[in-house]
Amino acid sequence: MPQTTSLDALLRRQSKALGRRLKPTKTFRKTMHRRVDGRLSSEMVQRISPPDQIRDDVSVNGVWRFSESFDGTRAWYLDKDHLKPTEATGRALSAQRWAGTLLDHLQPLKQLTRLGCTLKDCGLQSTARGQWLPSVQISMLDYFAETVFIDERGRIVAHHWDLPEAGDEEREEEVCVDEWGQHDGLVHPVRSTVLDRDTGETVAEIIVTDVCFEPYLGEVFNLSAD
Repeated sequence: MPQTTSLDALLRRQSKALGRRLKPTKTFRKTMHRRVDGRLSSEMVQRISPPDQIRDDVSVNGVWRFSESFDGTRAWYLDKDHLKPTEATGRALSAQRWAGTLLDHLQPLKQLTRLGCTLKDCGLQSTARGQWLPSVQISMLDYFAETVFIDERGRIVAHHWDLPEAGDEEREEEVCVDEWGQHDGLVHPVRSTVLDRDTGETVAEIIVTDVCFEPYLGEVFNLSAD
């Protein structure tokens, strides 16, 4: 079983493991396929830019279904039935702000404290695969929290939402990274498995099919500017 590690040591290790830093002058774009039972269920093009901007465009069977984003101040939503962008408020705004803050775990965790997050050392915990690893809980706004598991190389190899308000019927899932890649110095997951935390059964696979850095354009994250 791994030895316990101080929170500061874990944060330094995780920061170093990322390799290249995301910079505000560039946007990192990746295309992801979600597969269920070996079949493609959806495709998502995600764009992220530090410190907290994110945009997701989701398609099913090659047909665009919806887009959502956080531009650093406001959150937006657009779908195939309502082609006028809607500015999110309340919980929806907070959820998109949370997604923008995490940036899919591609920035140092220590930086999240500057964006209003609290980091808690949760010691050794078991992943859905039965690995005992150091864990850190990230929380914001009381009702958004996530636990990440960090391996000896500093990589976030698994993470799951902590859902205090989840009902009994709501399945809790954990994303476990199976394969890593590197693009222009940035280390990132390229293949992950989504597991049911209670049963350990596979729910879906997430496969990154394409990545690139693009010049930063702020209007990309403001759907009302499309």
